[in-house]
Amino acid sequence: MKKRLRKKLRLQEFRQMGFYVDFDINLPLEEDWSPLWVAFSKFLKIQGLITECCYITRPGRDSTTDTDREAVAAWLQQQLGVSNVKVWPLDDAWHGPFKWL
Repeated sequence: MKKRLRKKLRLQEFRQMGFYVDFDINLPLEEDWSPLWVAFSKFLKIQGLITECCYITRPGRDSTTDTDREAVAAWLQQQLGVSNVKVWPLDDAWHGPFKWL
């Protein structure tokens, strides 16, 4: 396959890697959870990461790294009211295998 097509299809050296994160929130239902989500969004923005439905990657064509995974896991584990943090292995953000499904 030619390099141009590999780039267009985000294959081989042009893959974009990301990871899924899963955690439990142990806050009462009547408590406002928005400060946690705002803080998480700010943390991701500072790290240069974006998320959609708890799948985390970098904008554009950049990939996340194991260092990013470790940073997200450490940040979540430090938060009050957050438990059972699981950060899945890196996978191809465009083509899977999405082992977490």
